[in-house]
Amino acid sequence: MRLISAFAGALALGCGLAGGAWAQAVDAGAFIPAPAGAKVALLHVQYGHADARYVRGEKTAAIDIDRYTVMARYIHYGQLAGRTYNLQVFQPFGRVEGAGPSANLGSSSGLGDTILTGQLFLHEDRDKGVFLAIEPYLFVPVGDYDADRGLNIGENRWRASLQ
Repeated sequence: MRLISAFAGALALGCGLAGGAWAQAVDAGAFIPAPAGAKVALLHVQYGHADARYVRGEKTAAIDIDRYTVMARYIHYGQLAGRTYNLQVFQPFGRVEGAGPSANLGSSSGLGDTILTGQLFLHEDRDKGVFLAIEPYLFVPVGDYDADRGLNIGENRWRASLQ
């Protein structure tokens, strides 16, 4: 248990030192572990639209940006010291485009930044449906990025967060 606590503390410290704000969208079902040895391949399809820009909570501009994303996802489950874990790889592909007041930003399509993550379940009570896991994320800047474009699929930066 000390090793797990030390690992969790190191991850939290590392993510905190990265600076700035960070968050991940969490699907509740993603925190219910599959049996060790399970392998899962998924395809996520997402659409997002932005119609306003905010600075410190205040609307500063009207915008019109659409984002279409398909993410291939692979998950492998295992056991480590009697605890369930999984390792995951996300590879997004997509298109982002400006219209109306954002048309001058143009558009971009291609490969997004690879996301490496995994969960370590610290508590599992299947009978009660209660689970606790830590999940670090590492975003690897391999996606399509061009500093001369207003919109990009890739971010051109390493990022990390912890759930």
